Amino acid sequence: MGEPQNRRQAGSRCAGCGLLIRDRFLLRVHPDLEWHARCLRCAHCRRALDGSCFLRDGKTFCKEHHGGECARCHKSLSGEEHVMRTGPAVFHVRCFHCEACGRPLLPGDQYVLRDARPLCPDHAPSAGRSARVRTVLGEAQLRALQTCYSANPRPDALEKETLAQMTGLSPRVIRVWFQNKRCKDKKRALMMRSAC
Repeated sequence: MGEPQNRRQAGSRCAGCGLLIRDRFLLRVHPDLEWHARCLRCAHCRRALDGSCFLRDGKTFCKEHHGGECARCHKSLSGEEHVMRTGPAVFHVRCFHCEACGRPLLPGDQYVLRDARPLCPDHAPSAGRSARVRTVLGEAQLRALQTCYSANPRPDALEKETLAQMTGLSPRVIRVWFQNKRCKDKKRALMMRSAC
């Protein structure tokens, strides 16, 4: 969070309330979001943010709530704890289990999402078993994939086989991860070009 600005900027609008900032002081968050001091609050608990804050999806959060909310128990996720992410949903590690049987889903396990709820392969609908099986990636697995991708976004069969041995992931999971990563990077590059 930026320091209070001891100046008035003509035309500055508060990112919180949308009104012109006519106060003597304003708060700047990130390079381009400015706030009235009274409007800068945590989007979750509404506590005033006068020391530091965290920005996510254009919203500001206090230290306790910047990790978001668990999709299962709806309690706050702190930024320091380990979480499981699947699509837009984020779970506490202890809350990431099969919706049907309660079996914990661990890094490397396959699962299927139904209505944003994870199911183990034993409880997945028959159509979902072939179409939407996902794999939870552990931090070490993800780090290994990203390191390899940084060096070569199109690894050959030998590199993929080595990755499979290092990570314990199947060659299919590795192949799909690289395809998805290349696709995301291409979309991001196109968006950046169109924004210029």
